[in-house]
Amino acid sequence: MDKDDKTASQSFESTLAAAIGRFAATGLIAADAERRPIARAILEDGPRKVVLLAGAGSTYAFKYNPDAARSGEFAKEAQRLSRMARYLRDWPEFAVIDVAWVDPLGEAIASRFDPSPTARDRLAAAETEAARRSVFERGGRWLGALHRATAKKTDRIDLDWIEGHVAKLRHHKSTAVRPHAPPAILDRMTAVILDDAAALKGVEVPAVFGHGDFHGGHLLFAADRMIALDCTASRRSNPLFDIADYLIDLDLRCNPEADEIGLSGIVETHLGAFLKGYGPTVEREVLDRAIRISMFLKFCKITLFAFAGDPVVRRRFLAQQNRLTHVLLPGENVTGSKPFSPIRPSRMRSPNAP
Repeated sequence: MDKDDKTASQSFESTLAAAIGRFAATGLIAADAERRPIARAILEDGPRKVVLLAGAGSTYAFKYNPDAARSGEFAKEAQRLSRMARYLRDWPEFAVIDVAWVDPLGEAIASRFDPSPTARDRLAAAETEAARRSVFERGGRWLGALHRATAKKTDRIDLDWIEGHVAKLRHHKSTAVRPHAPPAILDRMTAVILDDAAALKGVEVPAVFGHGDFHGGHLLFAADRMIALDCTASRRSNPLFDIADYLIDLDLRCNPEADEIGLSGIVETHLGAFLKGYGPTVEREVLDRAIRISMFLKFCKITLFAFAGDPVVRRRFLAQQNRLTHVLLPGENVTGSKPFSPIRPSRMRSPNAP
C-alpha cells in the first residue's frame, strides 16, 4: 500500500469510527462495540462499508457511506421503508427491515439485523422441486401484497428507449460500460427484443409502489413472516419488472431441462408457483415479453470488466446468454456448452448465508 492509499485508508477508518460513535450515543450499542462482517452484505467497493454491531437488546446492520451525505440516500431509504411498512401494516406476515437510526450527518444508517435465510439460501438448500417452487410462491405472495396495497391509476408501457440505451452501451468510450456480449449475438437479440417492446407499447398496467430491486438476496424467510431489505430504489412504477427481477435472479440458479423453459425464459413451474402466490396479473403474453426484455437488459449490463473480474458474473452471463438464446434465437447454441448452466450448483450454500 503506497503512502496516499494508507492515508486514505486511515481517514476512512477515522470517519467510520466517528459515525459508529454517533450511533453509540443513542445508547443502542456500546461505544466500543465490536465490528463484525456480514456474510450476506454484497458490495463494499468504493467508500461503502457494511458491518454488524451487537447491542444489549439487538444486533444491527450498520451501513456507512460518506458520499451518501450529499445525496441524502440514507434518509430517503428510511422514508421509503417507513412508507412501505405502512402499506403492509394490515398483513403482519409481510414486512420490511426495521430502521433503528439514521445518521443526522447523512453518512450512515443502522437497521435491526435479522439472521433469517434469504430466498437464495432457501433455494440453494431445496432438495425437491416442491421446495424450490415454494421459494417462488412465497416471493410472489410478498410482492403481490405490496402491489395490491399500492395499485392506483393505470399506466401505459412505453419502452422506446431500449434501442438507444443498448446502442449507448455498445459504443460507450469506456470499456467499463460496454457489454461483454459478442456484437453479432447482441444485434440479433436486440432485433427480437425491439419487436417485444413494440408489442407492449400502450399496454395498460397498474402503477404500483414497487421494491425496485426485488431479487432473492433482498427477501428474508423468517419463521413467521417475510422481510424485504434494501428498498433504496423503491418508487411508483410498472409492476412487471419487480416480478421479472425476482424470477430471473432465482430461476437462473437452477439447472432445468430445455423443455421446462417457457417463452419467458423462466421454468414454467417456477413462474406458475410465483403467480399462484402473487395473484392475478397481466396476460401471460405481456408478462413473458416483459421478463424476456428484463433478462436481456440485465445481460447487456454485464460489462467487459465485470466479466473479466468475477467468476460469479461469468456464470451469470453464461446462464443469461443460454436462456436468451433459447427463447430469442431458438435452435442455436452460441456457447457450445450445456444449455442451462446455473449461476452456481443448486445445492451449494449461498454466499449470502448468515
